Amino acid sequence: MGKKLVVGICDGEEAEAVRVRDEFCRCMAALGEPEAEMHLFCNGRNLYESRCTCSYDLVFMDLDLPEIDGMELAGLLGMHNRELRIIFVSAQEERVFDTYECMPLWFVRKSQLSADMSRAVNKYFQVTAFMHFNLRTKDGSRHRNVALGNILYLECSGHTVTVRLTDGTSYHVYGSLKSLEQELAGYGFLRIHKNYLVNLQYVREAGNRSLLLCNGMELYFGANKKKLIIEAVEKYQKRMRG
Repeated sequence: MGKKLVVGICDGEEAEAVRVRDEFCRCMAALGEPEAEMHLFCNGRNLYESRCTCSYDLVFMDLDLPEIDGMELAGLLGMHNRELRIIFVSAQEERVFDTYECMPLWFVRKSQLSADMSRAVNKYFQVTAFMHFNLRTKDGSRHRNVALGNILYLECSGHTVTVRLTDGTSYHVYGSLKSLEQELAGYGFLRIHKNYLVNLQYVREAGNRSLLLCNGMELYFGANKKKLIIEAVEKYQKRMRG
């Protein structure tokens, strides 16, 4: 990594915030990563106001917070920092799917803090620090690096692939979906149709003929792929729940 990772932790109970910090630091040490710059808060508003003086890379937050709850806080922080990664840490395990509308990186259960934190930290480095790839734009401009975690899905039309990002923007690149599918194999992307390659991180649910994404969009798949796609989505979501 280049600069030191800046991490915010917010929990209504100070002891819980310290517990999250210590577990995160344990995971970082296990991966051989340098120490991060840590900021602990017991109040959602204080964390939100701190954004003016601190540019966070990663924030861990509970769902129930004083003054500003976790769901609202995630939305507010995301508006000011599109590159920010949010990880919810909560005892309310039944709310994991409710948080999808905020597009969190992961959901850590307090009852399984050690195991879930390891998965969350590994996921962070997978989609940010190490997993970038170059794409050449259709107009022939220079190569660009795109973090995999910013990609909602890829759509193919002829020899042009449209990269749809989580912030609503998109751009066109030359290439084939098949080659990108091979390049992204093992990183949570699923080919659901000859024209669609989807980031499973942002799938809310799988229906009979379509996937519902966290932004409300539906992407349709062929009937012959139904069983494979539903199994892949369920496997991914089960892994997220641990």
